[in-house]
Amino acid sequence: MDFIDYPDRAQWAAGAAEAIAADLEAALETQDRVTLAVPGGTTPGPVFDLLSAVPLDWARVTVLPTDERQVPEDSDRSNARLIRERLVTGPASSAGFQPLWGEDAETVREAVSALLPIDVLLLGMGADLHVASLFPGAEGLKAAFALDAPPVVEIRAAAAGEPRVSLSAEVLADARQVHLLIAGHDKRKALQGLPQGGSAGAGALKAPVALVLDRARIHWSE
Repeated sequence: MDFIDYPDRAQWAAGAAEAIAADLEAALETQDRVTLAVPGGTTPGPVFDLLSAVPLDWARVTVLPTDERQVPEDSDRSNARLIRERLVTGPASSAGFQPLWGEDAETVREAVSALLPIDVLLLGMGADLHVASLFPGAEGLKAAFALDAPPVVEIRAAAAGEPRVSLSAEVLADARQVHLLIAGHDKRKALQGLPQGGSAGAGALKAPVALVLDRARIHWSE
């Protein structure tokens, strides 16, 4: 775990965007196509604003949500909407975009499978230690952690609001480069309360962030 403590939110967003861009550039040097998976919500917005302006070969990048609410894409609750508006724009508008939710779930799973493994993964984290939509105690969580789980799984949790879909545990764990974006003392305290070393097993069901914690670069600010 590489914990990076930024003095303010402006440097936090800039530092995370720079690190993600560097990983994307490195991947593009050795691969024809690169997959970038990112969260929705309000936290990553400033990072997206900066990252979208970086002059990468975006036409060879496909952007994928880490999770999605089962709502229309024009809803203000849609992760896809936020990602399109703040990341797949400007210089990054030539990037591909693969939605995580649609009427034909099997077609979505097949499309996501073709993009794996994820080259660069950005995750947010809740104070309950959830990542993507893998909420502790959620209906569907154990199935999401199964070794034979499909790449996209359905999740229902009281804390989630709407029913959701999420990348499965194995997909997140197999990502080549991982960045964890967190803000606030409550989340830092929750993260620091976790035992270090070893990310597999039943413990990850209670703290899904443990799936990636050992390999993640953690970007934190107040």
